[in-house]
Amino acid sequence: MSLSLQTRSLGDIAVVTCVGRIVEGPDATALDSHVKDLLPVQPHVLMDFRDVSFIDSAGIGILVRLLTRARAARGDLTFATSSGPRN
Repeated sequence: MSLSLQTRSLGDIAVVTCVGRIVEGPDATALDSHVKDLLPVQPHVLMDFRDVSFIDSAGIGILVRLLTRARAARGDLTFATSSGPRN
């Protein structure tokens, strides 16, 4: 399953919903481009990882670079997920 990205605004925060896997190749590149294009307009980005099934080391590297770019733009990059109910 390739990575699907959708963005909505919540005040001055861009909420990027990710569905799929964040892995080296076109998926990681798409995420990098998508968020990089948002930063000049909305430097505060919340990544919704509820439906992300896997992130490899390349994906982690992209997230670290995006965090650095967001902070350079006087914003921030935060992450949210839900692990569901615990038994």
